[in-house]
Amino acid sequence: MAVTSPLNPADRFLLRSAGALPALKESDFRDLADGARGIRLERGECLFQQGEAAEAVFFVLQGWVSLQRDQADGTRTVIKIVGPGESIGEALLAPGTRYPLGAEAVCPVRLAKMESMRLRALIAANPSLGLSVLAASCRQLAGLVDQIEHLKSWPIERRLADMLLQMCQCAEGACCFNLPVEQNVIAARLAVTPPTLSRVFRKL
Repeated sequence: MAVTSPLNPADRFLLRSAGALPALKESDFRDLADGARGIRLERGECLFQQGEAAEAVFFVLQGWVSLQRDQADGTRTVIKIVGPGESIGEALLAPGTRYPLGAEAVCPVRLAKMESMRLRALIAANPSLGLSVLAASCRQLAGLVDQIEHLKSWPIERRLADMLLQMCQCAEGACCFNLPVEQNVIAARLAVTPPTLSRVFRKL
């Protein structure tokens, strides 16, 4: 079960770099952060379900969340794995919208939750925040276009290397790190089978 709490100073520091927020004035950021709540999920817990009313926007502070779409025949497709500094749901701020995907924690995760109604009120009072949210949505759309291109034109070795670089926290040089999510999740995101992914890991 999700555990919620007020944002602590460390959470606020992480939130400051998330999604559309770095460009905000400090006073505007304080208004937004004051209305946010921290959420902690364990691996396998659901953040929201596909088709559920989109009543909140989320910012990943720590950990990774899988965005996935379920078909009527039970098939599940992993669309994206969202990590620290990324946001979820800001493109769904209009009243009455629903989440087109489900979201699930693929490892222990902590997020900041902002109610959509409050965020809409902040945007109405501060148009510059609305422009920041729009810019973040455009970046996400561009990222999905890149993802489609990569799936169609990049070999699996290059797609895996690109994902590992996204997960690596080192700024430069060689580094060693543990995968933050299970290999079957990575395989689903890269549209390959787990045995194929294992062979590519060995090849790299």
